[in-house]
Amino acid sequence: MPATPAEHTREVRARRAAERQGITISKSRRRDPRALDYNTWQLDDPRRQAHHEGLNLDQIEAYLDGHELDT
Repeated sequence: MPATPAEHTREVRARRAAERQGITISKSRRRDPRALDYNTWQLDDPRRQAHHEGLNLDQIEAYLDGHELDT
């Protein structure tokens, strides 16, 4: 199912914010809605030596705003 225009805008803003901070984020390429990692994100932050998988967009945005993740 394609992202709504509002979701797409959030994704683009998150990608740009991550790039400015030197953080790499990527969305899972899974197409099976029953897969555990369907519609999840991965984050790599070399400055903090952090790697997180299975995040949703809210968690990505919070991390980019400086909040710690509760994983």
